[in-house]
Amino acid sequence: MNAATNGIPGWYYPPANEVLLACDAYHKANNLNGHLGEIGVYHGRSAIPLAVLAGPDEIFLAVDCFENQKVNRDQSGQATRQSAFEATYKRWIGSTENLRVLSGDSQVMTTETYLQAAGGPFRIFSIDGCHTESATRHDLEAVSEAMIQGGFITVDDYTHPSYPGVKPAVDKFLAAHPEWRIFDKRCRLVLSNAHYEIPAEPPHA
Repeated sequence: MNAATNGIPGWYYPPANEVLLACDAYHKANNLNGHLGEIGVYHGRSAIPLAVLAGPDEIFLAVDCFENQKVNRDQSGQATRQSAFEATYKRWIGSTENLRVLSGDSQVMTTETYLQAAGGPFRIFSIDGCHTESATRHDLEAVSEAMIQGGFITVDDYTHPSYPGVKPAVDKFLAAHPEWRIFDKRCRLVLSNAHYEIPAEPPHA
């Protein structure tokens, strides 16, 4: 999985793959199925390691405004073309058969938008879209209702000083939804509604 992040534009800490693998192992051990997705795929640097985990009957849903920069509210991930992302996806995954793309503003998308696009609920979903507090909270609310019991949501930039809106959005979401808790925060923040603990040893760089 580390190789999949090399040479793709974007920002991703490869040891986060170990946490994704732990999430995936939990699902496999408990026979839990569901789709995978990401809001804010950019060129695919963090989307590809997630898409690699998709089983033969699982969809990967990519959500991004791509060329429609008018709805890029905080101007992050600019100059992204949908065709470039799809080419990267095909290069690493081998096919786009299980890929579904929602091109547009996630702030007007709902739980039902995601469920209809993938054809069912999700087991792992990454949120890395607009980083304002209101936008992050909206994405969390919409995505959390589309998750299976035992699902995982990863949130990028939780403590990033350039995006101060992410942390209060997550903290308020957790206060309002006690069924969700922090699962891991050594790389990306990972939230879960599963009753599971991962090993305490941090991933190695």
